This record gives sequence, structure tokens and C-alpha cells, in this order.
Amino acid sequence: MGSHRNRFLKLMAMFGGLLCGSQLAGATTFDIGDAERFAQLLNSDIPVSVEALQDNYLANAGVGVKSIMGSIQSAEKMHASISQAPQNYTHAVDVCLPAAKAIEVEAKTMVAKVASGTNTKPAETISIVLGANNMAATASPSGIILALETLCQQAHNLEQAKALLLEYIAHEMVHVAQYQSTKRTSFVFNLLEMSLIEGTADFISSMYLDKPSLLQQPRKTWGEHHAAQLWSAFIEQQHNKGYGTWLYAPSANEQPADMGYWMGSQIAEHYYNSAEDKMVAISTLLRMEDADALLRQSGVNAKTARINVNNVELMYEDEGIGSNVVVFDAGFGTKHSVWQHVIDLLPMNIRTIAYTRAELTATPDLAKARTVEEHLSDLRALLTALSIDEPILYVTHSYSGMIAARYAESYPDEIKGMVMVEPATFAQRKHFMQLDAEGVKKEDEMILGHMPPHLAAQYALIIEQMDDASASVKSIPAAIPTAVFSAGNPSEQPFSITETKEGRPVWLALHKQLVEGSEHQKQYIVDTDSHNIHKRNPEIIASQILKMTAQ
Repeated sequence: MGSHRNRFLKLMAMFGGLLCGSQLAGATTFDIGDAERFAQLLNSDIPVSVEALQDNYLANAGVGVKSIMGSIQSAEKMHASISQAPQNYTHAVDVCLPAAKAIEVEAKTMVAKVASGTNTKPAETISIVLGANNMAATASPSGIILALETLCQQAHNLEQAKALLLEYIAHEMVHVAQYQSTKRTSFVFNLLEMSLIEGTADFISSMYLDKPSLLQQPRKTWGEHHAAQLWSAFIEQQHNKGYGTWLYAPSANEQPADMGYWMGSQIAEHYYNSAEDKMVAISTLLRMEDADALLRQSGVNAKTARINVNNVELMYEDEGIGSNVVVFDAGFGTKHSVWQHVIDLLPMNIRTIAYTRAELTATPDLAKARTVEEHLSDLRALLTALSIDEPILYVTHSYSGMIAARYAESYPDEIKGMVMVEPATFAQRKHFMQLDAEGVKKEDEMILGHMPPHLAAQYALIIEQMDDASASVKSIPAAIPTAVFSAGNPSEQPFSITETKEGRPVWLALHKQLVEGSEHQKQYIVDTDSHNIHKRNPEIIASQILKMTAQ
């Protein structure tokens, strides 16, 4: 907390030895030797000169001071820091050193609790030191170091100092757990990753504090009152290697410094709260193998709501922030949640809107069948209600491919591109009736016999529209980049005629005709027999979305 941005970059290289077999001690050592030697020097008759610092403090440094020599650098630099702000060192010795001595047992207990709660080993040492007034605390794979001259500036009395020390110890013990858990080999972190490192430490440590956090409260208050603007700015900058004013730098305006801590803690808290297995969630947060996935899966910036448009109710989930808007439309009889595995693979600077059509949001007794054109009207009304006036990337599955075809035909300027997974077409029924009319009728009877009345009515209306349509497939307008994903293999246990050995070639041919309009359109035949490519191979669909939003 409050230390230099490069503390992880310098120290995490040490974690290799830990993971290669060194054992942490079962009991934590509380070492105030360095701080006591400095206090003796400060309170003695010897002037605190460069020579006195070198001979009486740095030359016989303990583990703590040795660990932060990179920030102290030299007796000359430390002397300059003392000369510039002598009150910080006097206050540290008078207030925080007695507080440190008073909390030794509590400090060891705190380390043990956090270690147990994260299923990691407790820190070997807690070192209390004084440094060059440029860091408050840091951690190594085996220890915690607290620098009183910086840390104590935030405490005005003994009780505040005790609480502050315990809060730093809890936070830094989470960093020790992160060292133990990580499998990273590169320690160059972007803004999102570093914010998650610090925010996870804030979130987990807060579980073990008996009092409200002294450090987190200003950021929490500001964050809760300015969340929308903060998330908008943060997501835009999340992949920056420079941290700007988010971390380890003074704020450029009236907001508190280090707001990256709050952003990260919000991600960690939402991810933890939404997880069924809390210990697995803690482990995942500590490892932080994929920060983008953690951010998306946390749902921290997601809005799930119901909205009335065109006298029907739609349910939708709106996540992410950015100029790229991706709209997900599910297949017949399925809700928007079927897209979650794809959405989880997208960064948060892509805005995703997944919605459920009216026949699945209304109560069965009020649900009414709607034509493709009415479903399209509902979708456009939803986008208007959400103030989306830029062209969208439209991602569809099965039945909603018919909505997509009508959308592209009627309002091509509103579509940036389309990803169509196993799309249904208006023409398909006539082709399959020609192939096996009896089989198609039996399939209809089977499906209708197992559906609730409101869905049966919707299915019957789809059949009616297909029966009235032309047998010719209209290609998607040439100006709209389109990717169609088709299952290439017949099924050994076909559910529908499209999955049979005879029906699959017809199905593939219909899809091919959709994307014959230009070089910007392509059919991808996937080596699967599954109609639900987006569920079985979500990474394929997510990769295509990323490619098309980057254009």
C-alpha cells in the first residue's frame, strides 16, 4: 500500500526460489530491531549525519532494511530525506514505534488468519524499519516490511497507529499469498493487472479488519459517488503499461490518490460475491491468470434489467464500456445467458448487450407469438431505449439468424457486421420438405408435442413464415462484413433433419448462400456436429468478434 509502483517488479523475481521448494517457517518473526536502532540514533547525542546513518544503521542492517535498500539507495539519500522532513521520522519513532511494539501478538495473529484464509503459508517475518520516506510497505515471497516514517504520516495518535499497522500487515500478507500462488513468468503489469493485485489485497485484507479501513475509506467514498465516470476512464486505459494517476502517484484533481486500488477491490469483491465456491474464488484472484476474464466475470460493471418496449417486456444484460457495441441474440427457446461463455472472453472495453426476446420474459399466460419483423422491431426499440445510435456488431444463433437477415436487408446502415452461428433461414423449410417432407412433419409433431403452449405458438408462427417465404436465400448485403459458423459434421444421433447425413449438405449450402455477397463475408465450417458452437467452442466466436471489432 502506498509504495513504489515497481516494488512488485523488483521483488517478484525472488518468488522463484519459494516455488522451487524453500519452506516458510511455521511461526512469524516480528522484527523491530532496525526501527529500534534508528530510534536510538535519533534520540542519542550523536548528530544524524551521513556517517552516523551508515555506521550505526545501514552497515548492520537487519532483514527488513536489507530488503528495501533498493529504495533507500544510500546513507546520503536517507540523510537528505531526514533533513527534508525530520518531523516524519520523529513522529514515527514517538508514535508508530510504540504502536508496533504493542501489536506484536495481534500482528502475528493477523498474518496467520490471512494465510489460513488464503490457503497459503504465513510470512516468515514482519520487519519494522525506517527508510528514505518513499515507501510505506512492501512484501517479498517470505516477508512483510513496514516503513514507519511514511506509514505513520497517516496516524495522529497511538490507537490510529495500531489500526493502521494491522491494516498494512493484512494487506501485505495478501501480497505474500499472491507471490506464493502466481504462476507468472513476466512481471510487467498493465493498469488492470496492477489494480487487481492491489485491489485483491485490499478486498481480502478487509475481511480480517476489526475496524473500518483507514486507508480505503476515502477511495471508497469517492468511488461510490463517481463510479460511472471512473469506470469509463479506467476501462479505456485498462491495458496501459503506464498507470497515470491511478496508482503510486498524486492525484491530478480532487479525487483521492491511488483510485486503482478501489477499482481493483470492486472487481475482486464482485467476483468473490458471485462465486459459488468462495475458496476457489480466492485462489483464482490470487493467481490472476487472466485479468480481463476476471473483470468480465466479476460483473462489476454489468446491468441486468427488464424493459418495456412495443408493449412487451425484454430482459437484457449490459456490460462493458466502449464505442464497439456487440448485441447477442439467442436461438429459439433460449435466453441470453447462453452467450455468457463467449462474453466472458471479451475485454471490458467492448460493450456487450445480450437480451432475451419477449416470448421468454412474459408469463406463459400472457406470452404471445411474434413474427420475425416484430422481434426485429423489439430489438431496435431496445437499442433506442439504451441510446445506442452507432452501428452494432450483431451476433446471432439459429432462429435469430432470420432476424439478422431481415435487419441487414431493412436497415443495413445500423449494422457494423454480423456473426451468425448455425443460422436458420427463411428458405430452409422448403428445401428440407423437398428432401424429406415426411421427416420434417414428424419433427414438427415431436417438437410441438413437448413444448409449453406459448412456445408452441411461437414455433408454429415461425413455420408459417417459412412456408410463406421464397425458396431462394437472399445473401446478406455486400457492404456488411459477415461471418457464418456452420457445424460441418452430421450427428450420429440427429435431433433434426439438419443434423442428418442427407440434411447436413443442404444446411451448409444454405449458409454458404448467405455470404456470397462480397469478400468481406465468409462461411467457417467447424469440425463439430453441435448446433451450439458458441457453447462448445466459445473461443472461436469470441476470436471472430475481436477481429471484427478491431476493424
